[in-house]
Amino acid sequence: MSIQRVNWENGLKLDCEILIKSNLAISKRSDLSNILPFNLQKGFINFTVDHEGLQTGLILIKSLDLYIDNKRFVSFDNSYPLSIQVINDEIAATISIYLNITEKSIEKEQTKYIADDLYLSTKYDYSAKHSIKIADFRTNGSKLEALECDFPLLTMNHYLMDDIFTRINRTISNIIGFNRFIFSTSRPYASTYLNFLLLKLKRDVIFAEKNKSSVTPQYIFNILHDIYSLIISNTLDDQQDILDSIIDYEVNYAYSKFNLLLDKIEDICKNRTINNFVQFHLQGQKYICSNFPEEFFVANKHYLVVKRKTEIGNNKRFENKNKLRITSISRYTNIVTLSLSGLKLEEIGDSLHNNLAISLGDYDTVFEIKKNAEWDFILVDKSAVFSALEGSQNYDFFIAFT
Repeated sequence: MSIQRVNWENGLKLDCEILIKSNLAISKRSDLSNILPFNLQKGFINFTVDHEGLQTGLILIKSLDLYIDNKRFVSFDNSYPLSIQVINDEIAATISIYLNITEKSIEKEQTKYIADDLYLSTKYDYSAKHSIKIADFRTNGSKLEALECDFPLLTMNHYLMDDIFTRINRTISNIIGFNRFIFSTSRPYASTYLNFLLLKLKRDVIFAEKNKSSVTPQYIFNILHDIYSLIISNTLDDQQDILDSIIDYEVNYAYSKFNLLLDKIEDICKNRTINNFVQFHLQGQKYICSNFPEEFFVANKHYLVVKRKTEIGNNKRFENKNKLRITSISRYTNIVTLSLSGLKLEEIGDSLHNNLAISLGDYDTVFEIKKNAEWDFILVDKSAVFSALEGSQNYDFFIAFT
């Protein structure tokens, strides 16, 4: 509980000691209320609940420190249980939890003080001195699911942030994979900076998980948004689209803003991975692949992927590698096809297929392209071609790159 002031009673001796204690109590409250950011009048510092209790409809508060209206500081000291059992048969009903505050007199060091007495309810309590909605939950059978409540979060020490930490750590892994196999091949300089931001984010998230009350949600959000901004500014062509993609942070809705930003980042990482290949298209008696993207030319490795068409009832792998002579269009046009050596291809094992964005089946084949003189001509022409072979109509051909 938080001490508010000295309990002035009739007959209380007004000596210097009691006046000093009164001033100290007032000073302590003033110091606490002067640190609120964003010119806020209220907000959570700590708010954690027993997650196991939610499985049975019990809301048991483990820690609670907050400011209510006009920067009045309220603290729960765990000297008594602060809980409420929610019983509601309505499916998917929203349950609001109110923190109610009354005052009681306590004695500390032979001085009587007025202190807060806290209890919970599911409705506004008009008999309390203060009744503030601090949480929303949704019923799911006998369980309770946490919802966002319109109340500012001053630190990461809030029960909703547990899910955010889990999502951030998962997103970091996705970005690392995206950066390694996609971003680094097309934007090497931006990729280096992205590595730096990822290391900074990972370090700060580790610190925040251990010291939740010392880190503000906006700080972690801003680092995440820097990563998001770096990626979209190097993947979107339209400047207006880049500006429109900015996500504003809101202290009252930190949880939903985090989820929105993480969704955006994960969508970029997921959707961009499908673009690291180009497909050959049949034109007459030859397969042509052109209009290579910029990422193609700075990729470290290139692969020929041969996929069996799903609509064809042919359960055979492609077996005409030795007859497949891939070259540039200019070489194909000016030189007799039989005299072309074509690209050197080496079939690779299944373990290396994980690096490719193309989904592969049991009858698909991947060849690593070994760079030779023929490859140089393809890069100059920015195109590749080969003659149709017997049975080639049963397959799709791609050049994938990482």
